[in-house]
Amino acid sequence: MGSSIYPVPLSGIQETLVDAKGDLIVGSAADAAARLAVGTNDHVLTADSSATNGVKWAAPAAASFVGCRLFNNGNQSISNNTFTALTFNSETFDTNTFHDTSSNTSRITIPAGYGGKYLILGIYVMQQNSTGVRLFRFNKNGSILCNNTTLAATSYEISGSLSTIESLSAGDYIEFMAYQDSGTSLNIKGDTQPQTVFSISYLGA
Repeated sequence: MGSSIYPVPLSGIQETLVDAKGDLIVGSAADAAARLAVGTNDHVLTADSSATNGVKWAAPAAASFVGCRLFNNGNQSISNNTFTALTFNSETFDTNTFHDTSSNTSRITIPAGYGGKYLILGIYVMQQNSTGVRLFRFNKNGSILCNNTTLAATSYEISGSLSTIESLSAGDYIEFMAYQDSGTSLNIKGDTQPQTVFSISYLGA
């Protein structure tokens, strides 16, 4: 008997489909393949149902800022010889309800889903007085996180800043505390043009 030879269909993708370094082969429809040309440097492959082949090259989306910046639009009196939590009745911004201007106004509270590393910043301006020292600190859930000390001054207001990077969990709250021992009450300066401010910025998990 004679024998017959039947051609075997090719199931592979032909190399000629690729034209340049970095080209990708993508599915363009059921049982169909197409070439996606290499994208712009630093662009990322992005799913897009409206694109011809369902994917495209695109610039990565910019990270969204998460945090808040608080201030008080008036002065706050700080009693002699006692640590006092500074209160803040105004916000420059608050992206994720870190703060409430009517309840627990001294607190910045970490919202659900945003546990991680934070940059905490406090800037203060206090009434001048020549007696004693001035202390400023951050409290976490009522306990000392970090602090600094400033000497009193006769002819000018005391001003300065305090900052730290800390790991915080959802539900943790931070307060900005002030202390002075001048022998009388002194004002922390507030204004609609912020002088004393308290802010937090989310850096990542």
